[in-house]
Amino acid sequence: LWDYRDDHGKPVIQELVAAARAGGGFVEYGWQRPSTGRPERKLGYAALIPEFGWMVGTGLYFDHLEQSQQVIQRSSA
Repeated sequence: LWDYRDDHGKPVIQELVAAARAGGGFVEYGWQRPSTGRPERKLGYAALIPEFGWMVGTGLYFDHLEQSQQVIQRSSA
């Protein structure tokens, strides 16, 4: 997947690895959602595990983040 680019031309894996090498960080990108088969906005976080030479990452789709934010706002009102 090294050369994979999202629908906007962003080299997703390359940017995630760069964020990890820079000490860890967030990257926004498009990714095909398994449940819909459509590309959707995602916010990923990548970190480096130097002793193994690994990059690990996780991410959330923006609609899930927005839904969670709405729940928090309603519960604090």
